Amino acid sequence: MDRAHRRLPPQEQYPLPPREVTDVILGDRSGRATAEAAIAAHFAFGALAGALLGALTRNVSPARGALIGLGVWAGSYFGWIPLAGILRSAASHPIRRNAVMALAHLVWGGVTAMTPTELRRAHAGMLAPGPALDARGRRGRRA
Repeated sequence: MDRAHRRLPPQEQYPLPPREVTDVILGDRSGRATAEAAIAAHFAFGALAGALLGALTRNVSPARGALIGLGVWAGSYFGWIPLAGILRSAASHPIRRNAVMALAHLVWGGVTAMTPTELRRAHAGMLAPGPALDARGRRGRRA
């Protein structure tokens, strides 16, 4: 999202919605603390949405996950965020800014859909039980 944001024309490089939402909710307090709160809130929302995705669906393909990610973006920035009076609808923003946000949510959805499969593989592979060869003072320790 950040890399695509930097490619926008200068007049469209104002803060993206996660920062704007945080500014509205916490009050516009320019500075590092607000930026960090925006990052934390955005990742927390993404984690919650991802957990719901995982709980409600099984074996979602990355393509379907990407579409769900696009739905999360549309439902948020065209739906509940403007309805709650937090920000204007994404319809009032330049198309390139919306494309940045839509692309970021497509990627989020695809990666989120892949996560359960990758966690199952890790459980069967790198996280499977076995000798603790790196543990100090335990059996199986290498000489």
